[in-house]
Amino acid sequence: MLRKGFKYFVLKSSLLILLSVSCVSQNYTKIHLIKDKSKGKGLEYTYKVKDSTDLNFINIKYKEDMGRISSVQYTLKEKLPDGRYKVYVNNRLVLNGIIKNNSKEGTWTSFNNLLEKQLTPYRNGKVHGVIKEFYKDGAIKRETHVQANKIIFRTTFYKKGKVKTQEQFKNGRCVEIRKFNTKGKRIKANNGL
Repeated sequence: MLRKGFKYFVLKSSLLILLSVSCVSQNYTKIHLIKDKSKGKGLEYTYKVKDSTDLNFINIKYKEDMGRISSVQYTLKEKLPDGRYKVYVNNRLVLNGIIKNNSKEGTWTSFNNLLEKQLTPYRNGKVHGVIKEFYKDGAIKRETHVQANKIIFRTTFYKKGKVKTQEQFKNGRCVEIRKFNTKGKRIKANNGL
């Protein structure tokens, strides 16, 4: 009798663990977009949602220039429910982050068309901290220091890791640029901004 009870307990415990792991791993909203070649003139591609319910979470906007559509982009809607959001384009993850109190919070991960990764820190919906961008191979490409959506300092790197440029900002404007060659030696830069 004790053996049967023990087997039942182990089976029940395993099932509960499996269910809780499954729920934790699915605790995010997936948004699927399809990037298609455009049939319209002047527009290279367009975005469509895979499932119409994804339109509850994302906006697809077209920009016009002199009456012609010049580009298309997607953005998350405002006032989304709290939780993690993952945006996929053609089944490839392009954006991943958390919404808390209707604002982006924590570090958001994004990937561009070249599969280069960017980590953007948010605090109360504003970019705050160091934005890190990486080359496809994982080497650091750029670090941008930001406080409450304002750029303070930016460093770009060569693929081998040496500093390429350093830019100092004041009131949203670049006030100083320092440039370096591939060996790390400072070279002349235009600071008459």
